[in-house]
Amino acid sequence: MVQIGDKINELTVIEETDRKQGQKRFKCRCSCGNITIKYETKLKSGVSISCGCKKVEQLIENNKKKAAANLDELLGKTFNQLTIIEEAERINGKRQVKCLCSCGSIKSYDAYKVKSGDTKSCGCAKSQQLQETKTIHNGRHTRLYSKWSGMKRRCYNQNDSHYPDYGGRGITICDEWKDDFATFRKWAYLNGYDDSLTIERIDVNKGYSPSNCKWIPFSDQGANKSTTVRMIYKGEVRSVSEISKLENMNHKTITSRYYRFVKRNPEVDINSITFEMIDSNYKRHVQIIYKGVVRILSYVSKAENINHKTLSTRYYYFKKRNPHIDENSITFDMLIPR
Repeated sequence: MVQIGDKINELTVIEETDRKQGQKRFKCRCSCGNITIKYETKLKSGVSISCGCKKVEQLIENNKKKAAANLDELLGKTFNQLTIIEEAERINGKRQVKCLCSCGSIKSYDAYKVKSGDTKSCGCAKSQQLQETKTIHNGRHTRLYSKWSGMKRRCYNQNDSHYPDYGGRGITICDEWKDDFATFRKWAYLNGYDDSLTIERIDVNKGYSPSNCKWIPFSDQGANKSTTVRMIYKGEVRSVSEISKLENMNHKTITSRYYRFVKRNPEVDINSITFEMIDSNYKRHVQIIYKGVVRILSYVSKAENINHKTLSTRYYYFKKRNPHIDENSITFDMLIPR
């Protein structure tokens, strides 16, 4: 007979509650502090010993023992290139094991992935496989090989879209490179090749050979094409891309002005065209002195809330009326007296 106040295992009987299916039930306080309701028969038989906390604790303990037993079985075992040396801290509830890789590195991995073979090494195996892939078939899968094969297509394959500018113009590849990638590769690495560079012919009218080739950044290659626009800039022949950087001008602007000048002046030798010739045909921003500082008219018009066209008209009218005054000394107050 269960009575109020009885302590049965981890449960202390507090009071009797309702019957269910003809059986008495009691409200009990567990040693962990939880309140639970238990059948009288289960309390007397010892089936119910706690609110359930002991069962959870027992389950955890059993799992720990099982895990420890499993770990003992795994310690020292090698899976692919990883040897398990100890258990590591769990991550998101997943078991981790510390492993020694064949390359000497020590890292922690998911135990399941190590056992299943999803994780085979610290990563060195993948790097080695990648390197083997690059070197197999004499480097056929490398960027350098594609550069070499691209040269051959441009020079010898009449179906290639670039053939007219290369093979069609008589551009060829020297005998030592044409059918021997290994020789080309050796020259490339001895002359500073890396994957950020591209091959450049020094003289665009000659073929590919060690004496006529070098490696340059891809962005610089456009300056040495046979179709590149060049002109004289401060006494030196320079490409449009070089001049655009030096003058801080848009590349397309310079190019369009060049072709417009050539069209309007067919009598001028294109090899004698200078940057000053094409640039002098266009008016630069008109500048005046405004409050002691040289400013363009658009700035002044906004600052003074004056129509730009009105200000520009006054500027040219003033110049026409006062030819003796240096245009670099014209001030805003001259154009619009206070």
